[in-house]
Amino acid sequence: MIAVLGSINMDLVTEVAQLPRAGETVIGKSFARYPGGKGGNQAVAAARMGVKVAFFGKVGDDPFGEELLQSLRRDRVDVQAVQCETRIPSGSASILVAGNGENMIACTPGANGLVDADYIDRVLPEIATAKVLLLQFETPIETLAYLLKRLPKEGPLVILDPAPAQDLSPL
Repeated sequence: MIAVLGSINMDLVTEVAQLPRAGETVIGKSFARYPGGKGGNQAVAAARMGVKVAFFGKVGDDPFGEELLQSLRRDRVDVQAVQCETRIPSGSASILVAGNGENMIACTPGANGLVDADYIDRVLPEIATAKVLLLQFETPIETLAYLLKRLPKEGPLVILDPAPAQDLSPL
């Protein structure tokens, strides 16, 4: 089994002819929303290759939260351990994509930012049984450090996607 501890976001994507400059408004060509987040994308990719995948993280109690969970379930990702936070929005990303492929992304963590040590303590027994653990930096780095210190030495192989780039010097 592959365990993924990470982010799940609703990606709000607007296609534009060119990216706006500071203070500029541009008219979009199209708009769409897609389930995403680096963690959610990792989980879906593994599940689509036929691997059993369990996802660990948090969503908000907003309409995006349920839509994100339903999307993962459709791809046969086990979301039983995902916690829903009340009165907190799910993570989201506002993405502008220009005709030449350049993009600008602003990510709001929402419930992803509340993945903490208490949550890790609750899900650690299940994560520790995985063969592989996929991580990325869209959840709090302090939480990832906490998890890594508590994994058994014979625990899962850890694969880290170090994106988005973060300052690791406080760790």
